[in-house]
Amino acid sequence: MTRKLLTKISLFAVLLISFSGHAQTVSELSDRIDNLEIANALQKIKWRGLFETRYESFKRSSNNAELFHMKLPMYKVSLDANARVSDKINFYSRFTNSKIFNIQGQGLEDGIGSFESIGGYSYGTDSVVRVEKAYIDYSMTNWMIWSLGRLPTVNGPPTHKWDGVSKQGTYPILSYSSTLDGVGATFKLNQWMPTGYNLALRFLSQPIKSAFFTPGGATFGPFWTPAYTNGTSKNKTQTSNVYVAMIEGSTNKFTSVADEIGLIGQYLKAKDLDASADTEVCYGPSFATTSYPSGKCPQVDYTGANTGILRYDGNTAMWDYSTAVMHMYLDNIANLGLDFNFTYIRSDVHSRGFTDLSAISKLSAANGQKRGVLTDSTTSDHKTGEGLNFMVRYKIPFEFLKNPFIGVEGLKTSRYYIFAGIAREDPTNWHGTMGEAWHMWYNQEIYGNLRLRLGYRKQIDKWAGFAGATNLYGDRTRQNIKTETVYAKLRLDF
Repeated sequence: MTRKLLTKISLFAVLLISFSGHAQTVSELSDRIDNLEIANALQKIKWRGLFETRYESFKRSSNNAELFHMKLPMYKVSLDANARVSDKINFYSRFTNSKIFNIQGQGLEDGIGSFESIGGYSYGTDSVVRVEKAYIDYSMTNWMIWSLGRLPTVNGPPTHKWDGVSKQGTYPILSYSSTLDGVGATFKLNQWMPTGYNLALRFLSQPIKSAFFTPGGATFGPFWTPAYTNGTSKNKTQTSNVYVAMIEGSTNKFTSVADEIGLIGQYLKAKDLDASADTEVCYGPSFATTSYPSGKCPQVDYTGANTGILRYDGNTAMWDYSTAVMHMYLDNIANLGLDFNFTYIRSDVHSRGFTDLSAISKLSAANGQKRGVLTDSTTSDHKTGEGLNFMVRYKIPFEFLKNPFIGVEGLKTSRYYIFAGIAREDPTNWHGTMGEAWHMWYNQEIYGNLRLRLGYRKQIDKWAGFAGATNLYGDRTRQNIKTETVYAKLRLDF
């Protein structure tokens, strides 16, 4: 009896151990399957990153009298997450945080500060991570690609030449540099071209809902800062549209002339933009100049010197904007390490209606002034602007210095030139200069993907908008503002 009982107990123990081992094996297999699924998903995502830190010292003067001198340490970090979803679908994204070191108070000019949904990114006053791009490419065929989402219409050529990296954007920097949402189509026609020739057609449609702009950024050039999509007294409901058509060709058949020769032609049309800003610019005694919705300036005493509220109010200011851009480049001319880039832009602004720039308190000089876009007319007017940008870069053949780059570029613009570049890298808006500008730099590899760029920029703004307060409203008048910048930037790609 005792022997039978011991046998049963032993058999039960064996079965229990066996079941426990089986359960453990099932659990381990389940964990392994989960890990494999996670690993498979992660294999589809390719990560890349960029870290920049820079120091800028710039001063601004008018007729040789210094207006201010500012020193700004800044940083930017970007992470790219790209995925090959299938043989026909790819996803691309970039998340960026960029700001001025430890800034406090109301912040700087609107143009340096943070930007909302239709603006883009710049060196701002907060620590918000922004979506610089997020879109899918669907290859219907090997030559037709559809794109949808937040498209990469920033950092266009020739800005990649500054740091000796591959092309970061598709559309020339002078056309526009802003992160806009929309849909695009690309037609790659290489298979119908002779060997060594490339040709592509690109089309974009980017609707802008309730697009009206504040007059911010007067100090740093004629760029646009998004205003409030629903003002306190007006409900903006119309939709504007930005259309872009571009042809891009290149060849490597003439290596005795240059390794690659390229030409880009682009046309942009934006219709029915709303410039009837329902905002106030508040000149307070204890804070920097700041834009607010109409009627929302802080409740402080505006009776002191140089204080007041400048109100931009109107519901009839509409405008159309179009540009034609030609960009040409030659890489490694005659195998000398010399690159050349040239860009020409011609813009046309059709203003319809006006915005009433009324003022109270100490700013009564502007009281009751009505202005259109780039014009004093309150009905209809056309203004045409032009800009020329050239760049020469040379790769110094010194192996012991790791073949550094030196470069120079120049910019010359006319009275009614507009640069639609919100997402730019420099706080003084070099490409938005209304007059002439120069930029010289030296780029040195430190170790691996760590590079140092040292540079000097000079800008001479010869034109200003209405009362010097804005570069969007009113006819432009003569001025003589000089801005000089010395900077150092460290860049790490990983």
